[in-house]
Amino acid sequence: LMDQHIYQNCTKILCSMVEKNIKTALEVQQQEKVILRSLKVGNFTMKILIKVHNIFKHATEKNYNYIVELLLYIYLNNPSYLTFICEKSPQFINLVKSNVLNPSDALLKEMLMEEKFVNVSMFITLHQFE
Repeated sequence: LMDQHIYQNCTKILCSMVEKNIKTALEVQQQEKVILRSLKVGNFTMKILIKVHNIFKHATEKNYNYIVELLLYIYLNNPSYLTFICEKSPQFINLVKSNVLNPSDALLKEMLMEEKFVNVSMFITLHQFE
C-alpha cells in the first residue's frame, strides 16, 4: 500500500513537471533560451520518471493514469502536429524529438514490458468499444 502512494505521488509530480515544461516550450513567441531550458528540464524529469518507474517495477499496485495522460499529451504534440498546426521550425522539432519524444519512447517501452500495464491497457481498450 505504501509503494502505491509513493509511486502515485512521484509520478503525479514528475508528469506535471514534464507537461508544464513542454507547454512553456510550445508557447508562441517564446525566447529560444527559455525553450531550450524547458525542453532540457523536461528531458531530465523524464529520465527521473523512468528511474522511478523502474524502481517500482515490482510494486504490487501501480496507478498508471498520470503516465498514460502524459504520454498521450506528448504524442498528441508529435512532429507532424508541431510542423503543420503550430508551424514550428525543424530545429524546434529536432529539440522536441531528442528531449521529449525519445525519453517518452523509452518510458513506453519499459511500460510495455510489464504484463500488468498491458493487461490494464487491453481492458480499457476492450471496454471502450462496448
